[in-house]
Order: sequence, then structure tokens, then C-alpha cells
Amino acid sequence: METAERIKDEDKQKRLMEIIKDDVQRLDRLISDIAEASKLDSELSRDEAEVVDLEQILSALVKAHQQTDN
Repeated sequence: METAERIKDEDKQKRLMEIIKDDVQRLDRLISDIAEASKLDSELSRDEAEVVDLEQILSALVKAHQQTDN
């Protein structure tokens, strides 16, 4: 922002401000994504692990895959 104040050419100054605006929006999205990931991580760490029957899941996946090939 300080650099924009030093630029005398209005077109260049406007272009730089557009770039700064885009960067601020990108940073805002990144911060929001990080906050959401942190929230999700916190929620997942509170859940209790449970035993899953992998054989049953894999069998269902193989069967579904075989049906889509036919």
C-alpha cells in the first residue's frame, strides 16, 4: 500500500491497487480455509475411533466396480 502512494502515474497506481485487492481477497480465503480446517481437525480429534470392517467395505467397492464395467 505504501508503494502505491509513491506512484505518480494514476494508471499504474490503479493497477497496483487492483493487484493488492486481489492479494487481500486471496489471503482472506486462505485464512478462512485454514480456520475451517482447524475447526474440522478439532472436531475430529474429539470423535472416538471405531472398528470398521474393511473386508465388507472392499467387497462392496469391488462389486460396485464390477457392475459399472458391465
